Amino acid sequence: MLWTTHSKVHSTPQEVAITTYRPRAGARIPAGTYAAILEMAVPAQLGAPLPTASQIWKELKKRHLDDASLRTVERILGELPRQDGSAPWTLNDAQPTDLPLILEVLAEASGRPSGREAHWIATIRRAFPDLADFALVGQLSMYAARGGHLLEMVEQVLTYTPWRDGGAAIGQAHEAGRVSYQVISTFGYEAAAANARLAARSKGGSR
Repeated sequence: MLWTTHSKVHSTPQEVAITTYRPRAGARIPAGTYAAILEMAVPAQLGAPLPTASQIWKELKKRHLDDASLRTVERILGELPRQDGSAPWTLNDAQPTDLPLILEVLAEASGRPSGREAHWIATIRRAFPDLADFALVGQLSMYAARGGHLLEMVEQVLTYTPWRDGGAAIGQAHEAGRVSYQVISTFGYEAAAANARLAARSKGGSR
């Protein structure tokens, strides 16, 4: 399977109805459909091959997400920096202090990272030594290496350190509009967002 991911996309009817995305010169599509495309566009596993627009479109239909045409999927992929442009990482590229940080993640990966991905693996692990989920480290590093919108998604995850509180803070931030639905769905924090939504409604109802 080309897109074994850290999470699966689940969107509530309310989110699909309220939040939409419009690719350049394209029709609006529900946020849940866009999140599914984004989830599949950049593999969650280091070294995994990039799926084609046709493969992603067929997978959308299997998930009964029929809101995007093949052309829309192609437009969205055209907007994303799906490759970071750097050469594959080798031992010669690493500082001695970075080697254990990178190699521990590679021991659980299915492929070799690019040089830029390896840089981000070391950077994230140095900044957050308590982040022991190496699959998440790899996924964050792949997104960060590609920059742009994908790097902004990584920033949102790292800001709220969801591995420390089970996603409570990032769920609350999503409810407050500070974290995008694409981040919640791509990185697997739907349950945390749902809990934050229920807590907000309960608090509002008790007034």
